[in-house]
Amino acid sequence: MTTTSQAESCIGSFNNPRETSVIPVGSNPISVAFSKDGTRAFVCHDTLDAEGEISVIDVEASEVIDVLKVDRAVRAIAVSPDGQRFIVCWQNGGWLFDAVTLKAIKATPGVGSDTSVEYSPDGQYIYFASLSGPQFHVLDAERLEEVYSIDYCGSPKAIAISPTKSRAYISGEDNGEIMVFDTDARKIVNTIAVGKEPFDAAISGDGRLLCVCNYSGRTISFVDLDTEVVVGVAVVESSPVAIASSPDGLYVYVALNTEDAVVVIDNSTFKEVRRFSVGSLPFDVAVHPAGTCLYVANLASSSVSVISLEPVVSKVIEDFELADLQTITEAGEVMSTDIFKVTLLDVEVTEPKQYLEIANVNWGGRWVSGNALYNFDAYTDKMMTYSLELLEGTASAIKFWVAGGNNTSLIPYLDVWFMNGPEGVIDAQHIPWPPGSDSEKQIDSGLLQGIQSIKIRTNGQFVIDQIEVVRE
Repeated sequence: MTTTSQAESCIGSFNNPRETSVIPVGSNPISVAFSKDGTRAFVCHDTLDAEGEISVIDVEASEVIDVLKVDRAVRAIAVSPDGQRFIVCWQNGGWLFDAVTLKAIKATPGVGSDTSVEYSPDGQYIYFASLSGPQFHVLDAERLEEVYSIDYCGSPKAIAISPTKSRAYISGEDNGEIMVFDTDARKIVNTIAVGKEPFDAAISGDGRLLCVCNYSGRTISFVDLDTEVVVGVAVVESSPVAIASSPDGLYVYVALNTEDAVVVIDNSTFKEVRRFSVGSLPFDVAVHPAGTCLYVANLASSSVSVISLEPVVSKVIEDFELADLQTITEAGEVMSTDIFKVTLLDVEVTEPKQYLEIANVNWGGRWVSGNALYNFDAYTDKMMTYSLELLEGTASAIKFWVAGGNNTSLIPYLDVWFMNGPEGVIDAQHIPWPPGSDSEKQIDSGLLQGIQSIKIRTNGQFVIDQIEVVRE
């Protein structure tokens, strides 16, 4: 048996993320957002001087390609749903930019945000949270004119907009609550008690959950958006400041400001499943639209950490070289390798015996050689059925090589089933074999899900080797 691993894309899922690079940017990067096509990222800098900066990153090249200047330091950013514009804000104003040409379009004097800004899902409105009154503004996105405001919202730190419901969720730092704003009726319709000092909030990628960072409480609250009730709480070791969801809604990524770390939390168990180190004082996180990477704005180290979210997929190959040489002859008998339990399911005759063995059958092919799995049949055109069941986990793909060994059958063939249980057939293949052929063929499941075993029915004698398993 040999074991290897390879990086394969698994969009929107989580499996062993790792920091792959660091992009130097200007001082005090405080917020980050991707363009809708994922080719660029925009980083706001909380500069101390009068002039503000937005770094533009080429995602493929992982480098800053432009720095946009505005007349104030900017802290919050949002990209329009159609990807054509983005807005950057400070406490009492903001600038609207063309996301393609990177040219400023118009200012929003008197209305801005020092904490959070979001577009409505249809792109018609822009929502602003501010620590000074009014604390919640709604602007017409085209005219940039105010259509609604609320004087007090508990000192809001974040806004999260439901993609499917007419709801905006506003985190109230003062009262430990989420205020539910009906975007159609334009009023607060509910409050949800979460943890102490809710700081950031995000909707899970599947739209089921509102996920809230409670800074002083050192917890993450998970709110069911159908019932608007907290259904889970994850405890973290340090103060969480920023949160983003995977596109499939399975995980959230949380920046721990004082730990210089990002943790990954499973949205079904509400448990931490992974953490990794980033730069100093991470303050914002953003997931690439395709779910392939995570950007982390590190406030104190003038950098953006890039975390690959493409999984490291484990690939193992059973070549039988380390397996014990074994033979089984009766239906129900079992032999094992490090990867498989091999069971003889059925034989057509018992005298002279049909048998299944792991042996060196002196087949010297390119792919089938040395030790291999061999089914012996003294008769012509008698069938044998056996299975190879994975000892651990499931596979997303399996392929193996087959050669014809001393084949005297008139109609030799193999039937192969890829199974997800004793009776669960995921894929079935019929492989006819030229009589007397000494050729080698590769049998390939293709990309499937949940493969637990392979069932093989042979008519004639065959040798199987080099079974490659891609684990899920």
